[in-house]
Amino acid sequence: MIARYEAAEESGLAIDEHQLVWFSHWTPPEVSPKRFATWFFAAPAPEGTVTIDGGEIHDHVWIAPAEAMRRRNALEIELLPPTWITLEYLARYDDTETALAGLGAEGPEYFATRIAFVGPDVVALYHGDAGYDDGDPDRPGRRHRLWMGADGWRYERTP
Repeated sequence: MIARYEAAEESGLAIDEHQLVWFSHWTPPEVSPKRFATWFFAAPAPEGTVTIDGGEIHDHVWIAPAEAMRRRNALEIELLPPTWITLEYLARYDDTETALAGLGAEGPEYFATRIAFVGPDVVALYHGDAGYDDGDPDRPGRRHRLWMGADGWRYERTP
């Protein structure tokens, strides 16, 4: 499976492909200069040492999802929107086993990003958001969006 090979190539860790949980699929906005369809998987971290290759990985640290989100909002680290939203989901769980069960419970979620602006803030809109179809972030109704402002990022999702 490609996910297992990617994990080994990018981190040096050997993931058991039978433990992989596919939980999301991401497509960047149409305006992106480069567009890649990306599948997100989760698995228990195996024993071993992460390899710093100086190419795709320059540094690493094992931290809780909430701490990574705090560091992004403090501008200490960079995260991409799919990673931020994944961390939002992972922060709900107390341990790996519960997280893997929760992530895999409903099957993968598909995210096709659309970008809008509210003043100086960038807003990534996702399916289910009232403004998703026409790109109007002010349209009243359900919310499924990531606010990316100078004062930090915030994921908003209403039922």
